[in-house]
Amino acid sequence: MPNITALPGHRPARGLHLSVFILLIMTAQVGLGATRIIDRIDVEAGSDGNDIHLYFNIPIRVISQVLSSTKRELNIQVQPTLTPGSAEDLLGRDQVLSWRPSVEIPLDRISFRPRGIATSLIELSFVTPVQAYIVQKQQDFFSLTISLKNKPPAGQVVLPEHDVDERGVSDGNPD
Repeated sequence: MPNITALPGHRPARGLHLSVFILLIMTAQVGLGATRIIDRIDVEAGSDGNDIHLYFNIPIRVISQVLSSTKRELNIQVQPTLTPGSAEDLLGRDQVLSWRPSVEIPLDRISFRPRGIATSLIELSFVTPVQAYIVQKQQDFFSLTISLKNKPPAGQVVLPEHDVDERGVSDGNPD
């Protein structure tokens, strides 16, 4: 076996260790990025409602949604589409993202809960009750918009007047 020698002042092992270390760091960063199902959250406040935009790293299809009885939690059942390497992420641990709530967007937390390869659950938690909402499926399957519809306060609601007879009974027809 030939004897490999280095030039004076050079150590070949040091360069090899540095190369392996850099390779390990790059591999770890790629692995960490692959476990996030929710890529990012954007919010948009408007005069007639406020939107929460969720962006995903894998395509998802909305199956159903339900608002809890307290109206502080919205559960969206989704079916993720498997992509190369995503199966282990869907069997992995929950992803929880916190948000700073505001009057316009009372969002507190978003959780992605893998339930296996067939379905998963997205939970949106709010600090105040949500009165009306719409889940808008996007055509690209990589994003989802939840529109919170603003309802006027009770003092600002104007009901139509009805003809009322002397007994206080309405005929049901607005004037």
